[in-house]
Amino acid sequence: MSWTYRHRKVLVMGTIAVSLALLIAAALYMLMQHTDQQQKQQQMKEEYERQIQQLKNEEQQNSRNVWMTAKTIPAGVAIKADDLKSVPIPVSLAPPGVITDRESIIGKNAKIELASGTPLLSSLLYEGQSIPKDLRLQEFQVIQLPSNLKPNQFIDVRIGFPTGEDFVLLSKKKVQELTGTVVWLELNEMDILQTSSAIIDAYLQGARLYALPYIEPGLQDAAVVNYPANQKVLDLMAVDPNLLETAKFELARTLRQTLDGNLKAVSESDKLRVTSGSVTVQQQLQNERTTMRQGNAMSEAQPANTPQLGESAISTNSSQSATNDSGTNSSSSETSQQPSSPAGSTSLPSGTPPATEAPPANGDQWENIFNQ
Repeated sequence: MSWTYRHRKVLVMGTIAVSLALLIAAALYMLMQHTDQQQKQQQMKEEYERQIQQLKNEEQQNSRNVWMTAKTIPAGVAIKADDLKSVPIPVSLAPPGVITDRESIIGKNAKIELASGTPLLSSLLYEGQSIPKDLRLQEFQVIQLPSNLKPNQFIDVRIGFPTGEDFVLLSKKKVQELTGTVVWLELNEMDILQTSSAIIDAYLQGARLYALPYIEPGLQDAAVVNYPANQKVLDLMAVDPNLLETAKFELARTLRQTLDGNLKAVSESDKLRVTSGSVTVQQQLQNERTTMRQGNAMSEAQPANTPQLGESAISTNSSQSATNDSGTNSSSSETSQQPSSPAGSTSLPSGTPPATEAPPANGDQWENIFNQ
């Protein structure tokens, strides 16, 4: 084998070895580059995932789950669990009054027709029975209210007559609004008609409308309404198309006839005493005692042959007290303060000089008596 051949063979083998070394080096380099790239990608992925999770956390903190209708719900229909779906909404976009508690929605009724995807607000739902079509909010200024009455309390409105009879007019009504002596109550058609009759009774018969609050409305049942309206209102109730229920009007008519008979048996003076209160009666008694004392003092001051002026003053004041019983309180108080008025002196005999013509020696004494 020649030298050239051997030299060429060594050269080829060296070239192959170098090529293999280069290939191995390149493979190692590529492997290292690939590993480094994977590490960088993993780091980038982790960074992106961290940022995404951070954004999700921020979104959860700045948003709330709002319950919406999954389908159209007609007005007055109760909402069930299948009718709801939860949708997260940013806090800045959530409407005020939106409901986030699912349990507080189930069982309530829709006030209006709710289309699919409508956020459920507290103002769109109501609890309990459906609202009657004849329910109205009415203002009253003629009801005597307790001094400690507050809104949202429940009250009975009663009517008391001068005969002592007392009836329940409105039962367990919630005070919607309250301003001083003005109260707002929710009434149906029957309540409105009976209240109108009661107001007329209060004006004509001297009755009194007053309110009594409940102590524990949740535990106490509503009182039974037993006020009999007047005949014209009862006739209207029998034919009123706005009334939802038919009442036993014959029983109400019987009660009303009994009440009218009892009211006719009471005199006008007795009605006045009841409506005026005990203060007026006490004042009348005090005026009569004062008049009696003044008449006795005048009788003692007169000469023996002078008729008793006190008796005429007493008789005059007795007639004035009777006038006071018929309703003239102001004139009675003026008469009681002037027991020796000309009306009293006219009752003296014709031969007796009037009290103003007393002898000069007793002038100071008469003046003192008149000033008492």
